[in-house]
Amino acid sequence: MESIGWIVLLLAQLAIVIVVIGWFYQRTSNEEAFVRTGIGGRQVVIEAELLVVPYYHEVSRVNMAMLRLDVDQRDETSLMTQDRLRVDIDAEFYVSVLPEEEAITRAAQTLGRRTFQRGELSALFEGKRGSTRCGRLPPW
Repeated sequence: MESIGWIVLLLAQLAIVIVVIGWFYQRTSNEEAFVRTGIGGRQVVIEAELLVVPYYHEVSRVNMAMLRLDVDQRDETSLMTQDRLRVDIDAEFYVSVLPEEEAITRAAQTLGRRTFQRGELSALFEGKRGSTRCGRLPPW
């Protein structure tokens, strides 16, 4: 009777260990990758799985799917060329992150969670375009 108690206790502990490991186990899909930082250094995970322990590791997920960004600049928001002509633009851009470690690391560092939200990514693009537009005008 006493040996059955020890076997049940051992099986319960084993089940708890399996549940905890399964809870910390994270995997990626075809449309995402992640960068794990913390103990053990930086590790880029593409179409694989990895153990992520809270407080010791931090995970930055990156969307690998193609996103469409619409640009519509007309009237007062139209672009000004170097020879002082206004240009109305209506364009679509398709962007995605290359499935390479360096590209995924850079996207995680610069864009973060914005890779999953087209509106935030588009707002970031609008801000960049607005600042470069003024810098491209001639000084006269």
